[in-house]
Amino acid sequence: FWLGHNGRCRYYGKKCIDLFWQGGQATSYVAKFYLGMNSMSLIRKKSELKLNKEVVREAIAAMKVAADNSDWNFSNKFRLLQAEHLSLSKRYDTFMYDESIES
Repeated sequence: FWLGHNGRCRYYGKKCIDLFWQGGQATSYVAKFYLGMNSMSLIRKKSELKLNKEVVREAIAAMKVAADNSDWNFSNKFRLLQAEHLSLSKRYDTFMYDESIES
């Protein structure tokens, strides 16, 4: 993801989530967060839109559950995913970004 290899990141990210789930839910949630952010990058590049939009929805749902269980650890990630998702649909809201930074 950091090097711009988004396709590979998605492939290995999905594999890692299954492995991380066995090791603990918190690590799996973090992997889902990065997978969601990576999928938004792929959506911006117009790559496999339908698949990546579903990954983003799953990541947001997972972060909501994680934030409900551990607000101090996951609420900022949840809000950042929401803000990025809104920006993709041209409903940019700086408040959402500010809120994710402040939490």
